[in-house]
Amino acid sequence: MRRQPHPVVQGGNLHSLWDGLLSRADKPNDVKRVVAELEGDQLLSEVDADGEVEEWIAESHELVKSFAYAPEIVAATELDGELQPINLPEAYLKEAGRRARQRVVAAGLRAEAVLEELVAQPVAP
Repeated sequence: MRRQPHPVVQGGNLHSLWDGLLSRADKPNDVKRVVAELEGDQLLSEVDADGEVEEWIAESHELVKSFAYAPEIVAATELDGELQPINLPEAYLKEAGRRARQRVVAAGLRAEAVLEELVAQPVAP
């Protein structure tokens, strides 16, 4: 029997919860609003856009291990039977939001750096 992936009270499952931490809105003006909020956030000064893709992947993997899979989630997955929805504490949700904003700012800055590098390369005749 296949278990449902980490069900949480606040968002269906852990993956969808993290997907919606910034916003579930997808209209252009909603996206512009989120970008404006992120641009005014101190997180920009905390993001390192340097490094290699492998390092960025390792960062994300470490975040999952050290934070996303909170003790409540790990403990619930170790129980026998059907995985019950986990009610994540408010402190987890608040910190998850902060870390999600930080990851999306990093992704944007890193994508910018990669694109600038590609544009700077000479075009073969």
